[in-house]
Amino acid sequence: MIESNCIECQTQFNKTELNRCPNCGKSTTDSEPNSKSTGFSLDQFTSSLSNKQFQWLWLSNTFSFLAMNTHMTIRSWLVLELPEFNIIFTTIVDPDFAPLALVIALMSFSLPIILTSFIGGLLADRISRKLLIMLSISGNVIMALTVASLDYFELIEYWHLIVLGMGQGAMMAFTMPSQQAMISDVIPDRNLMNAISTISAARNFTRIIGPIMAGFLIAWIETHGAFLVVATSYAAALLSISVINVQKKPSTKQPTKMSEDFKATFSYIAGHQVLPAMLIMTFIPVLFGFSLWPLLPAWGKEVLDIGPEGLGWLNGAQGIGAVIGSLILAALTLKKRGRVMLIICLVWGLILSIFAYTNTMPSALSILILLGALSGIFLALNTTLLQTYTSHDMRGRVMSISMMMWGIMPLSAVPFGIIATTTGSTPLSLGLSGILLVVCTSVFWLYKPTFTKID
Repeated sequence: MIESNCIECQTQFNKTELNRCPNCGKSTTDSEPNSKSTGFSLDQFTSSLSNKQFQWLWLSNTFSFLAMNTHMTIRSWLVLELPEFNIIFTTIVDPDFAPLALVIALMSFSLPIILTSFIGGLLADRISRKLLIMLSISGNVIMALTVASLDYFELIEYWHLIVLGMGQGAMMAFTMPSQQAMISDVIPDRNLMNAISTISAARNFTRIIGPIMAGFLIAWIETHGAFLVVATSYAAALLSISVINVQKKPSTKQPTKMSEDFKATFSYIAGHQVLPAMLIMTFIPVLFGFSLWPLLPAWGKEVLDIGPEGLGWLNGAQGIGAVIGSLILAALTLKKRGRVMLIICLVWGLILSIFAYTNTMPSALSILILLGALSGIFLALNTTLLQTYTSHDMRGRVMSISMMMWGIMPLSAVPFGIIATTTGSTPLSLGLSGILLVVCTSVFWLYKPTFTKID
């Protein structure tokens, strides 16, 4: 253990675990003559992809994200094609139940993420992260093949898809903390933001390609054939992760009981100078910034009177913006990243409020691209800073806490959905969401001004 005093505020901290002061955010390398300043660089853009181990990790993540986004689209289509819906001991034949059936299917995916993410993070800090990822992806391959078989033999029922959603959510809860923590196992901290931004760009790109590919596959080889392609994509992700040679190992010095691990994790976070504020800044956009995602179909139909094709364009615009934002961030070297996150949330809220009352398709698409870029940059910065300020043996669990917050996102949109239903105005609901994002971010900035110093 190497103790170091911050050159900025003289706070003492463990230099072997953190490369930045937990109090003011000053980097331990800031005094070096070759320290980079804020700016755009092509070399910075490609810095992580020059690492062979990261190339395989990036490829595995890309195949996994592509399979997941394609899988979810096929599953949603299959729900709409079912003649009846079996829920516990009840069978509903009414076709008007289909929208609610889709919501239930979405919740079946989200709930396991909320309930089991911490276990996934705990395992990521206890056992080999590579092994955990491989086991989870293998589970996804098996589930995709199982549903393909049930669909091919015309045995598929609604409850099968609910179980599939729960299984897929559980696999994601076990995979994501390890995937995120493993980035820092193969990439040095100085390239962490670039690496996370590069993976984020791939994830956002699959948000565009996955649904489009699913549509072509369903038309070409039907849903059972499409599920086989999903299984193949997961298999490619499994093969890619298997060739990675991970040097760093999770710490074996862990409490024996899960309750002790839970207490240790929250004690670590509560006693940290930066992490509580970072997690609050994760939660604010989850509550108010992403309400647009589930309400966008209702807004599009109410304001622009669009059909499914128009909705596809609106969703695609967000994905395109997220890719652009991630690629821009990958090429940047930023200072005062805490301040950047706060500014992004303020602009995000203002633009969301403006978007709510937009009434033309071109302006809506333009604003959605901008909103997608802001959200993409925010997500990459948030993940980077959480990993930067978390010690190696706690990264899996801390990232799982962050993931639990993201799992709440579909639930957080419920109040705004109720407001839209009660008032008959989706724009009013979205406008209120944007205003609350600005207000809560401003209050946080006033309450925690030192957040702007986080680097």
